[in-house]
Amino acid sequence: MTFPDHRASAVRPVASPADPVEPVEPPVEPTVPVEPVEPPTEPADPAEPFVDAAPTLAAEPAPAARFPIPVVALTLMAVLMAVATGFLWFQVHQHNQVDAARKDGLAASRDAARLLFSYDYRTLDKDFGTGRGLTTGAFRKEYDTTTTKVVSDVARQYKAVVQANVVQAGVASATQDTVVTIVYVNQVTTSTRVTGQKVDVSRVRMTLNRVDARWLVAKVEAL
Repeated sequence: MTFPDHRASAVRPVASPADPVEPVEPPVEPTVPVEPVEPPTEPADPAEPFVDAAPTLAAEPAPAARFPIPVVALTLMAVLMAVATGFLWFQVHQHNQVDAARKDGLAASRDAARLLFSYDYRTLDKDFGTGRGLTTGAFRKEYDTTTTKVVSDVARQYKAVVQANVVQAGVASATQDTVVTIVYVNQVTTSTRVTGQKVDVSRVRMTLNRVDARWLVAKVEAL
């Protein structure tokens, strides 16, 4: 087997130093545009408040209130206190008025019972006139009928003298204009029909009304 001779092809002429040598430029590789890489941003700290980068417009100041809240609160409190004070004054005033009515009505009932149930056959017109002045309303008419048509004739016939004395009296109910009392009355009677004196014990309920600053008897009921 024979091998091809490569010696002729392997030997190349060597250039002499006198021959000019052309510079060999290195191969130029195509350039690829490189995008700029931004440095990685660190995650926001949750503790730091978020700041909006967008510009913010300054809010217009709200118009001042016509009546500040403290002034309104103080005014309302003053009104409530005035109402409470007025109501309390009315309650006290009304209580005082009723209390005064109880006292005046009770005193008037004691005097009225003593005068209404007392008479003397010698002064009947005067006695019944006084009693009539202590009455009012329908009871005045009832009193006139009883004294003129019943009591007068009997008193003159038997020469009766009746003296009424109030033993005890109390208030059953009272308002500013009406008082109801319970009155215990002893009537001592002398006449030609009895020897000595006769004592009758009576208990009556009297209703008195305030009429022109006076307490007048509007009703009498025997109990």
